[in-house]
Amino acid sequence: MSGQTLDQDTLRHESLICAQCGACRDVCPAFRQLGWESSSPRGRMSVVKELTTKKPGVSGATDEQVRTLCQCTMCGACREICAARINTTDLWLEARAALAGQGKALSQFARLAEGLRDAKNIASFDNETRLEWADDLDEGDVLDPQAEKVEVLYYVGCMASFYPRSSQVALAMAEVMKEADVRFAALGGEEWCCGFPFEASGHPEEARAFQKHNLERIVASGVKKVVTGCPTCFHTLSHDLGDAFREAGIELLHETQFLLELIREDRLQLGGPSRIVTYHDPCDLGRNSGIYDEPREILRSIPNLTFVELHSAREGSACCGGGGNLQTVDPALTDKIADARVDEIVQSGAEIVVSACQQCEQVLAAAIQRRGLKVRVMDISELVLESLA
Repeated sequence: MSGQTLDQDTLRHESLICAQCGACRDVCPAFRQLGWESSSPRGRMSVVKELTTKKPGVSGATDEQVRTLCQCTMCGACREICAARINTTDLWLEARAALAGQGKALSQFARLAEGLRDAKNIASFDNETRLEWADDLDEGDVLDPQAEKVEVLYYVGCMASFYPRSSQVALAMAEVMKEADVRFAALGGEEWCCGFPFEASGHPEEARAFQKHNLERIVASGVKKVVTGCPTCFHTLSHDLGDAFREAGIELLHETQFLLELIREDRLQLGGPSRIVTYHDPCDLGRNSGIYDEPREILRSIPNLTFVELHSAREGSACCGGGGNLQTVDPALTDKIADARVDEIVQSGAEIVVSACQQCEQVLAAAIQRRGLKVRVMDISELVLESLA
């Protein structure tokens, strides 16, 4: 979101603009799997219209209406195709905020929000343990932000800090930066969740408080380049705090942008065996942030690697099913959406599917394992590390 919240009048106005053309149905991952009109974007728009034009309003939302508005990955596909130019992503977030404000939030979202308040991370672990993933590195590899000549502040994110599979991404990034002689630091326990899980559960003001905390800590570090591997962290920081970062003279990069910088500067020498690789565009990195070319250029720069595109790619990329807190609300729907994406991966003939999002990788890996398929799921940083000559 832009940092400006929509009000009830805007919710009503946007819902009235919707022409009910139905173009959004074809691109909605939830509708593709559920098939119910209510699960389509125009179905959700009808719910918003009803709740904002009739009494008793949002406070009278039924359990079914609440669930309908929360069965969404926030992938942005309906926003991209909307002929009326409605920013549906912002609209769904504001609808969730309106529901939460009326005490109508899903119990799953309420528990998630409570955990964030207490622990400052989505895993509900002690936030002071954020750097435990770095225990496998040599002492001194991860610097204090106040150390001399720090080139990069690595904003690790909750997934890579606390979840074992995703921690391998943080380790890969650290090893690649070491190989490139990049002096990097991390905030450790001073890093909080980026705030989007708060936003997606209907608590935008608490998301802003987390963002303010992170901005203050990053600015205080004095480091002028921030790199994060999580597309949602990147989108939240760049979209909501972009002006503040620019005013502070701080450059914010996703790992794909930074890795490509290192390759272009000849700070990494790449090689490796012959492999067939495809790339899954994360929604928050691609559609929601506009980063498509950098990961593909990285893949094409790796010798002996054959890159094949998926049928649904770039702006038209299919969602993995793991966004928008959907996995918290309806894990079975997440699995169905992931299975559809895995079908595309199998059809591509790729041995490895690479992404640049820990949530995408976790969801796709679970689907591939569940089906007993022999396709590796890797983060692009892991592939770069494996390809170092």
